[in-house]
Amino acid sequence: MRLRDLVLVALFAGLMAVLAQISIAVPLLPVPITLQVVGLMLTATLLGGRLSALAMVVYVLLGLIGAPVYAGGHSGLSVLLGHTGGYLLSYPFAALLTGWLVQRRPTLGYGGALLATVAGMVIVYALGTLQLGLVLHLPLLKALWAGTGFFLAFDAIKLLAVAAIAVPVRSQLIRAGLVPAIAAHRG
Repeated sequence: MRLRDLVLVALFAGLMAVLAQISIAVPLLPVPITLQVVGLMLTATLLGGRLSALAMVVYVLLGLIGAPVYAGGHSGLSVLLGHTGGYLLSYPFAALLTGWLVQRRPTLGYGGALLATVAGMVIVYALGTLQLGLVLHLPLLKALWAGTGFFLAFDAIKLLAVAAIAVPVRSQLIRAGLVPAIAAHRG
């Protein structure tokens, strides 16, 4: 792995740590509104599959070893095993899928970026809601509402914004030689 790649992985893991601190508790719901989705999807659309998944692994591991990088400055194994841990554990998988989908497009347009982020969110919602329901002993419909239903509109706005940002930013990063061109990752 090149030094540039390591720097990008560290930078985007740090971005996740910062965006996780923007957290709003929602009365009567066990999951806060955060900007982690924005960080996750920007990382995936800008870095592609492999590097974005690695950035998310670094982010999750930082929290696991005690760095206060999760939402609200939390950290540790208890968070990963707790009711919101499934969301955190989904991030590397969602980043890998989203980034891989982005890399498969010869040119990244708004629609392609949006579809890739929606696919990644399916993974986040699936794993997050599954663990939320298991840990809190919620029936499936209650777990879906508590972990997904309320957040759909907020996350849709976030994904629309990420797609709008990712297309021109990725183009500029490629021109500057900071991230490899999408076509270079086709193999």
